Amino acid sequence: MEKLISIIIPTYNMEAYILKALESLVIQRNLDALDVLVINDGSKTSIRRAFE
Repeated sequence: MEKLISIIIPTYNMEAYILKALESLVIQRNLDALDVLVINDGSKTSIRRAFE
């Protein structure tokens, strides 16, 4: 049976930490599928820069 986990990460002015959080999820070896949704809650800075 496939192991699936869905994670929602709300963020507000945290682009300095978001990549580290995502990396820690990706290295989990006991998951077959991972669904991650990052929600920008009106940050004053550009969270998109973290993903470029």
